[in-house]
Amino acid sequence: MNESHYEIVRRLLLGEKSVSIAKAMGCSTRQICNVKASPVVQDELALMRSRMNDGAISVAQELRAMAPIAIDRIREAIEEGTVLKQPLAASGILKEANNVIDRTEGKPLQRTDSRSLSVQLSIDDITRIKARAIEYSDEGSS
Repeated sequence: MNESHYEIVRRLLLGEKSVSIAKAMGCSTRQICNVKASPVVQDELALMRSRMNDGAISVAQELRAMAPIAIDRIREAIEEGTVLKQPLAASGILKEANNVIDRTEGKPLQRTDSRSLSVQLSIDDITRIKARAIEYSDEGSS
């Protein structure tokens, strides 16, 4: 792959359409589609998507690894009234017991307030947002 292929891949990852990429890079939409369909480019896209997800995956793995330790601490708090051999107040023990019940039986219905915001974007607004995203990705890749 040459540098222009990597640029196409970066823009595809940002969600840019082939027509827009072709216009920005001064080539035909057909050329972009051919590059996009290339098995090498498809592999690179998959690799870059994987890298984007690595951070989220590593956090999930850390949480799974810590879960048995957390369960041991909760068990100790409920059964012995201590955590790491340090005494706990009764309120702390009751709170953890209640949390265990909530996790197994489901939390009771709670009222939540939510607010929403409705925004209308023009094509020009969206184009400017995409251009800024591309500009930021270009700064990060250099």
